[in-house]
Amino acid sequence: MVRPVMNISSLADAMPPPNRNGLLLACKVTMDAMTGCLAEAVAAEGATVNAIPPERSAAQNWKPVDS
Repeated sequence: MVRPVMNISSLADAMPPPNRNGLLLACKVTMDAMTGCLAEAVAAEGATVNAIPPERSAAQNWKPVDS
């Protein structure tokens, strides 16, 4: 059984905020590059590899929970 791979990414590499930690930014860029390489490597087997930036998905799907 082939299962999808999901990585948590960030929009920080596409739009780096001012005064951001350079090490964190480098790690995020590396994660995105690794995700792309892994996706190409396993595509022939029918597997999918994606990266999701939580900033974008949380903003679109956020629903407050009543406490």
